[in-house]
Amino acid sequence: MRLLFLPMPMKKQHLAITLQTDTPEQALPAFAALCAEQECQMTEARSACFGNMTVGAFYVTGRWDAVAKLENLLHTMAPEYNMLLQIERTTPAKYDTSLVPFSLYLTCEDTPENLSLVLRFVYRRTTMIHNLTVGETTTPYTHHRLQAISLTMLMPVDTPLAELREAFILFCDEYNFDGIIEPERH
Repeated sequence: MRLLFLPMPMKKQHLAITLQTDTPEQALPAFAALCAEQECQMTEARSACFGNMTVGAFYVTGRWDAVAKLENLLHTMAPEYNMLLQIERTTPAKYDTSLVPFSLYLTCEDTPENLSLVLRFVYRRTTMIHNLTVGETTTPYTHHRLQAISLTMLMPVDTPLAELREAFILFCDEYNFDGIIEPERH
């Protein structure tokens, strides 16, 4: 009798990586190429410019040995591309099917306290913001500075939409914000 040993499936490992660089035209392609060379898949990525810095957040998966090698190589590569790195092991997100995404879009005066007011409003009603974007814009004729806030929040599926909208309208009226809130559509 001959014993047959089948290879065990390799369990995937997951990394949450943030990087900051002032040379994105060199650093980001090198980072993506290194992930590919190590057979690690970049399954989520976000990048934005803040002043002269580019900041990126990446979710990378791969076999445990490939992920370990990638971690080491990234630390070696960082000084060459003037990258500030943070690498954390993580697990896949587990989404609660009893939650539904809502989109909130808001335009307001460009003042420091407005974002904290919006976040307080949202976190009183939910425990998770899935995505948040804040930017500055100007009006077309007067070039007055405004703040544009958009976010996706996960709300319980049984959230009374009419009550949520009414609370949001009252909130916007109180602080002189212009905004909409609605279930996310794809």
